[in-house]
Amino acid sequence: MYGRTFASIVVLFWGLPAHAQELRVVLDDTFASDPQIRIARANTEQTQASLDLARTEGRPRLSLTTYASIETVDPQSFYSRKGGRFGAGIDADVPIFSGGEIRYRIRSARYVRDESLATLDETINARKALAAERYADLIRDIAVVGSNADQLADMAATLNASVERRRHGDLTDTDIHQAAARLATSQASLARARSALTQSQEGVREITGEYVRDASWPETPSVDGDVADLARRLVDAPALRAADARIAGARAVVDIQRSQRLPRLSLTGGIKRANDLDDGQSIAARRFRWSTSVGLTLGIPLFRGGAITARVRQAEAFVSANQWQRAAIERDLTSTIRARYSQLQAAERRAEALSSAVDAAKRAAYGVGLESKEGWRTVLDILNARSEITQNEIALASARSEKVALAYSILSLMGRIPTTVAREITPVTFKRAAPTERVIRIASTPAQIKYPVDALGLWTWQGSTTWSLAPGSHSAGKA
Repeated sequence: MYGRTFASIVVLFWGLPAHAQELRVVLDDTFASDPQIRIARANTEQTQASLDLARTEGRPRLSLTTYASIETVDPQSFYSRKGGRFGAGIDADVPIFSGGEIRYRIRSARYVRDESLATLDETINARKALAAERYADLIRDIAVVGSNADQLADMAATLNASVERRRHGDLTDTDIHQAAARLATSQASLARARSALTQSQEGVREITGEYVRDASWPETPSVDGDVADLARRLVDAPALRAADARIAGARAVVDIQRSQRLPRLSLTGGIKRANDLDDGQSIAARRFRWSTSVGLTLGIPLFRGGAITARVRQAEAFVSANQWQRAAIERDLTSTIRARYSQLQAAERRAEALSSAVDAAKRAAYGVGLESKEGWRTVLDILNARSEITQNEIALASARSEKVALAYSILSLMGRIPTTVAREITPVTFKRAAPTERVIRIASTPAQIKYPVDALGLWTWQGSTTWSLAPGSHSAGKA
């Protein structure tokens, strides 16, 4: 039962092109097609329209008025008659002085627009940071799948070799059962890694609207200078710029409420033309009248029952609340950035240590293989040595992924993730890409096993493996 050839290791993955899709392209796709960014951009356009509406309050207004009436009964004698009135006119209303209310409303709308722009910038940076994190998770899961696939191939080869040695009396049934148990565990780990890989791929598609066909480890951006000069860098943080705009807008609201105490003055005027038609009148006898009017309207608030004063106090309290909210945001940003920078440094040190651990584990596995031939090591030692390689490779991939995610998260909080490519914003159609042609991908893992990708995008391997004492070496034969 254990001598059967292990075949058909299937790893679910999408078709891969000949070149890797860089993180820069993913970030640009996020900027162009992410729905959350589109929503924030639409909200910004709405606030710009509100600013334009506020500006119209201080401009003159013209309106055209027409009327027509037909009388069938004389209102004085109650006798039947035929007649009517027709007329048209133009009315104008020009605001002269409004106590500064219109100016303050325009200022308030401008600050609301500025807050919306800062919020848009914050959304763009946050979504780009999330895209970078999911891209790093995708590369991590690709490495985990490859490492588990290599381990599975090694466990199958070890089991086959153990069966042969058992036939010659070198091993016992216990050794065979140990190798079989590790093989089953490797199969379970591969299935779990394959599921995580699919989830990561869908996570990237959720933001960019497209599948990443292939990926490569991006260069981790340096944030040492930004964190060292954190007090100056935080001035441009989108969250703080939005808080500053809210404070300025709240102060404008205070001025609006105070302006309610001042008088209002406006100029009104109009010109009208009308004619009256009575029963039996000739056209020459019809009376055409022109009328014009010009006036000033003055409104002086005398007593409002204390409403204006209460609204002013309410607006001032809102300013104070926004000021404290800004202080809270600044403290939160400072503590979050410093904590994540500490995590980033730890991830960098962990990645360096794990890289050394992977190399040491490979050398140890090579030595265990040599000693096993001399009878100094058991099958369990070989299995443990291979499992240690896989564990270190997975931990290394996780540390590298964490480095990228933390670096972009710090840049996002400071609003320093740039848009590398300026592109026109066009509607995005979400379609699943067609399967690629059959290609060969070299797995970036120690074993470097070639897996053919079929037309359905399945990463497959078929054949039997033979254990070799050289580290990272396998030979595959046709099943």
